[in-house]
Amino acid sequence: MLADRIALMLQGRIQQDGLPQDFYERPVTQAVARFFGTKNFVPGTVRDRGFESVLGTLELGHDHPDGEGLLVIRQEAIEVGPGENSFQATVERAMYLGTHVRVWAHAADVPLQFTAPPGVRYDSDQAITLRLPKEQAWVVPAEDRIL
Repeated sequence: MLADRIALMLQGRIQQDGLPQDFYERPVTQAVARFFGTKNFVPGTVRDRGFESVLGTLELGHDHPDGEGLLVIRQEAIEVGPGENSFQATVERAMYLGTHVRVWAHAADVPLQFTAPPGVRYDSDQAITLRLPKEQAWVVPAEDRIL
């Protein structure tokens, strides 16, 4: 609301500057993604517009250089149900927050958080299928990993 462009300075360096939506949708490092609230990070390797990880091979909707990377997944980007870029997960807990439900889960030992509509109930140890639309799959360089 305050500006058309912003810059984020961390540890005395400008980490990223640009449009506000880029900080959410296309962060340049894990530190930038974390600063803007992203909770989900999956290590893996980019090969031919695919991201190979313990979640399986997920299709990327954007060009990324081949090599090791860290998949950055916003909580609101994860969808429930089968489809392209889907994988199996297990619910750990869920919390009703009025306008949505925050769900903590894990998939292949990767902790994940996502938001769901308030009318859906999730139980501990419930098996679910999650999917990540390829347009929402963004990778930052592996050297920026802070796990």
